[in-house]
Amino acid sequence: MRAMKFVMYASLSLFGALSTGCVKRQLVGFADHDSKPLTAMNVAVTRSYLFWSSHEYVFYSCAEQGDKLTCRRLCGGNNDIVCPVAAASGGVVQSNIR
Repeated sequence: MRAMKFVMYASLSLFGALSTGCVKRQLVGFADHDSKPLTAMNVAVTRSYLFWSSHEYVFYSCAEQGDKLTCRRLCGGNNDIVCPVAAASGGVVQSNIR
């Protein structure tokens, strides 16, 4: 019985360690519209885990409202359009970019 509990706790701990990670967002580019209060932003999102990482290139459209930007995501998330994505594990990189 003790060995079974140990295996269960060890498995849960390993799963927890593998599923936690870091997220890094980097603003790659932005451009203001010439005549409208709009800004386009390109953001590189990197999620790093213990044995693998994923990279996503996200596009946003932002509306200027006074001194703040209200942004909406143009790809990925709940959208039908998929953002460019790459995943790396053990030196092997897979991408959805064609």
